[in-house]
Amino acid sequence: MRIKKLASVAALASFGVLAGCSESNTSSFVAGDVDGGSANEATGIVASNTSYSAAKTKLSRCSHAVVNQWEMDTTAVEQKAVTVSADSAFEGENFAVEANVAVDAADAYTVASAGIGGTGSAWALQVENGEVVFKWRDSQEGEWRVLKADKDVQKGEWNDVRLEHVDSLSILIVNGEIAGAYKHSTKLGNLDGDFTIGFDRTEGDGSNNSGRIAVVRVEYTFDIYVIPVESSSSEVLPEDPKSTLGDRPWIAAWEFNDAANVGRDFSGNGHNAVIGEGAVATVDGVAKFDGKSGFSVPLTPDLKINDFVVESRFKPANSSRFNNILVAEPPGRYGDGWIFRLGYGKLYFNIRDAANGTGWSEFEIASVPMNEWTVARVERLGDEISFFINDSLVKTVNFKGDVSDLGYNWGLGYDAMNQALHQRYFDGEIDYIRFGENLAETAKVDPVKEDVEEQKPEEQKSEDPKPEEQKPVEEVVDTTAVVEPVFEVEGDWLAAWEFNDAAKVGRDFSGNGHTALIGEGSVVAIDGIAAFNGKSGFYVDLAKDININEFVLETRVKPTQFGTMQNIIVAEPPGRGVDGWQLRIDEGVLTVHLRDSDKDGDNWNIFPGKKMTLGEWSTVRVERSNDSLKVFQDGVLTVSVAYEGDLTQMRYDWGIGYDAMKQAFHNRYFIGEMDYIRFGKFEGFSDVNDASVTEVKPLAAWEFNEPTYVGLDRMANNSTKALVGTPVVEDTTVKLDGNSGLKVYLSPTFIRNTFAVEARVKPTKFGGMQNIIVAEPPGRLGDGWIIRLDDGVLDAYFRDENTDGSTWNSLYGKKLALDEWTTIRVERSADSIKVFQDGELTVKAAAKGDVSQLGYDIGIGYDAMNQAIHDRFFVGEIDYIRYFEK
Repeated sequence: MRIKKLASVAALASFGVLAGCSESNTSSFVAGDVDGGSANEATGIVASNTSYSAAKTKLSRCSHAVVNQWEMDTTAVEQKAVTVSADSAFEGENFAVEANVAVDAADAYTVASAGIGGTGSAWALQVENGEVVFKWRDSQEGEWRVLKADKDVQKGEWNDVRLEHVDSLSILIVNGEIAGAYKHSTKLGNLDGDFTIGFDRTEGDGSNNSGRIAVVRVEYTFDIYVIPVESSSSEVLPEDPKSTLGDRPWIAAWEFNDAANVGRDFSGNGHNAVIGEGAVATVDGVAKFDGKSGFSVPLTPDLKINDFVVESRFKPANSSRFNNILVAEPPGRYGDGWIFRLGYGKLYFNIRDAANGTGWSEFEIASVPMNEWTVARVERLGDEISFFINDSLVKTVNFKGDVSDLGYNWGLGYDAMNQALHQRYFDGEIDYIRFGENLAETAKVDPVKEDVEEQKPEEQKSEDPKPEEQKPVEEVVDTTAVVEPVFEVEGDWLAAWEFNDAAKVGRDFSGNGHTALIGEGSVVAIDGIAAFNGKSGFYVDLAKDININEFVLETRVKPTQFGTMQNIIVAEPPGRGVDGWQLRIDEGVLTVHLRDSDKDGDNWNIFPGKKMTLGEWSTVRVERSNDSLKVFQDGVLTVSVAYEGDLTQMRYDWGIGYDAMKQAFHNRYFIGEMDYIRFGKFEGFSDVNDASVTEVKPLAAWEFNEPTYVGLDRMANNSTKALVGTPVVEDTTVKLDGNSGLKVYLSPTFIRNTFAVEARVKPTKFGGMQNIIVAEPPGRLGDGWIIRLDDGVLDAYFRDENTDGSTWNSLYGKKLALDEWTTIRVERSADSIKVFQDGELTVKAAAKGDVSQLGYDIGIGYDAMNQAIHDRFFVGEIDYIRYFEK
């Protein structure tokens, strides 16, 4: 591959800014006001006015999508400039321009420019004597400003140069290092001229021989943590006196001053809070919480800090056991976190460093009155935490630990993570909640509003506020979870949920105390059988004795309705990066999922067994050793595979009959009956001949059975929500109207040379290029493969750039019939390519080259890369597409 290619949404990863990007040794500082007050008037040169750390944080919040890409002829004696309209080159005001450029001479060389010759703003990305330079002007009449990167390019060598512009912040990245960052007072996206590559329009000189470009890409940049709202801005409204945030540079400020967008962040940093439950209204800049509502705040890197300040002005109407104000709390007994809350009329602060154990350190701050305003503030700095009530220091305590390794969204006014004990809503009014970094030099305290200035806390400031030692507080134990030792089940099981106690359905009959508690809905047990209604389930607290790598699992279940994901019992984390396992039913097929995050990363290893029968009892046994897995269904071995890994790095509670962790896709309830579930230590495999277990499982399988999640991959690792148009799932098929498709982001699953693809399709209209599934680069270069219809004829295309250059190798099958189903299978082995239609071999050819060096996303039903000729939509229905290792 001659030119480096990147997946569209992962362009930043190539520069390292999402995963530990190095920074220049040149000091990063705020040089002047945002309006460019630090500019040298004689030359227009400005210095960076935003720290590289802040720029890196901003980039870590962003994702990207390729809009356009140009691959230049590096062999030409003189490269020709490319000029297109700025309107066609960009999508929106936030963008990124990336170029692979080489400069031989000391002259100025314009890599790319936009808006020059138009009536609005303009900019140019240049290299001058080895220096990367970004120039811009706010209007046609405005003066040029110049930001020079503090890292030079290597002359005569290929260099990666990237300009990011997001939310009025311009960032220069040179060979993977942030080398300049400037916050503008005006936007640069108002362009109406041309976008030009490789031609210095600023000088009016047609010579461009001093440099050379291999590839230029334009991307649309978007902040993945900003929730779109109807209000026009997330910036502070200066005309509103209630928006004044004082001298402290808050990271987030929920002021509740925008009735149209109650959760708006007035700091300008985009941490908008979104309703998680219920509804919250605001009246005269005060949010009214009704005791059953709350906001969720998406977690972002700038919120994950160890030294911080939390401040709020609130008026509680009632107080119960837990009344959350602002919490960064994980859903269970594991993980860093902190909690700012009320409890029975007292203000508390809980904090936990997971490295110190599962217990919370709880500090009682002071009693607060009901139906009166109170201003409370928590300041964490180093090993000390200070608590203030109405601007008076009431207590300072010691706490050692780093609590910045947060992993979940924050809750504002409620428990965003749905803990087991979920009565944690705030009941009353809140004027504001603010969060910021606590610097060593404490900022000036905001003045307390007049109606609370004379209010005194019930617990007065002590004359000698000596730090108190932290007192670890164990989590509250629900006494209903305590089980008397009762041995009513045969076998040495670690846990045995027999469902034989109608009064305590989730009782553990092993005597080890692993009682399952209701997490959602209700489960009724009659005659020792538990009935699951499709909206209920239990959770089981994770404990050391069941957190084991080698185990045996037995259950007897009777499904009465099939669905997309139906959990029997799962030790599944709520997302990525943690070990886990699952036993569930997917569209009637029993499946086991295993993941060792150290070995597998975020990917699940999925092992399907046989399809079950509705309304019939089935006994399932799972045997898991350190290096193997066997699954038996009604005594018949259905899965026997090798799998090495350590699954003991689990951190979350288990779920029975549902998804206890509430994944993004939460339709995971079991529907039917369970007789028992038993879990114990592995003591050797059952003596069964497994030679008959030969079924090959797919690496990815889009079955199109779930209307609410069109792009769901049954094999879990390549699901997608990146839809184009309106693909609709009806009757377990996806209907494509000729303007719709799905984009599957490139993953290691598809980086292989030998594979097979199966699909069942029903075209309803023929056209020139109708993609079924393609791994196709956006141009004449790059490896790839295509399976599509050309005027109804099934075609398969393969290309190895090193062997074939820009030429595709084509295989033509037979023409399909309109409005009729056809099963397709394309196989690529090391030495041959075969195409089957309804089981008949229709074309065969020798395979050559290696097509595994993919660089772009996968398209289903359309051209995910937006080729020059973009009429490539499939029209009709697709029952399924499955991708296999060959």
